[in-house]
Amino acid sequence: MAVFCAMFPILPGKTEQLKEAGARLSGELADEFDKSQQHLQVPVESYHIQQTPMGDFLLVYLECPDVGQMFSTFAQGQSASDRFLKDTIKDCTGVDLDQPLPGMPSFPILDYRAK
Repeated sequence: MAVFCAMFPILPGKTEQLKEAGARLSGELADEFDKSQQHLQVPVESYHIQQTPMGDFLLVYLECPDVGQMFSTFAQGQSASDRFLKDTIKDCTGVDLDQPLPGMPSFPILDYRAK
């Protein structure tokens, strides 16, 4: 299973909007979000807000068989939960997930897993 882990700066005044988006994706949009995750073959996805002296950042972690393929497929997704997530991410961070990522934003230097 491949891992995607990235940190995106949250635009000023957008932290609360991201918190509300998380609540919607785990609430009213949960069933549709689950269908999208299954279609994308993403069994694990986690979003976190990290507050720093440089501002707030959105931390994203997910696992899937092929990260590049997953983002290419997601870029074309138009379901209500896909559209909501992509629009929110773009509005809050400036990252346009309608476009496939040009490359991996991070690379692992240590990936410990218990034996």
